Amino acid sequence: MSLIATIAVSLGLFGLSQGLSKSPNAAMMMSCAPPGGSSSVSSLMSLCRSLSMALGVLFFETIFSDSIPHHVSLNNTNLAVITDAKDLAPGFSNAFLLGTANSDVAIVFMRLTRARSTR
Repeated sequence: MSLIATIAVSLGLFGLSQGLSKSPNAAMMMSCAPPGGSSSVSSLMSLCRSLSMALGVLFFETIFSDSIPHHVSLNNTNLAVITDAKDLAPGFSNAFLLGTANSDVAIVFMRLTRARSTR
């Protein structure tokens, strides 16, 4: 599969997952809001979404920069100068592992919350 096709498929899957998860999540949160409190819940959802995007970039950049070889991280002018893509692989791999661990922790918290709310 070509690079463009891989990127297109990846972006398509990302868009599909966002479309299938955001709307039901927002509907569930809005249904739990007290009467007259939907604006507060909506604001809180927007805050959480913005905060998660900012923290995601922060954590990715921190892990990525710390994981790539030192000679690459010193070249802060342009990463396109790197001739071997294998220099960047450890950064992407470690950032992916951190994202996976964060997702696992979030799933555990959701399960604990669900178990407590059904009692």
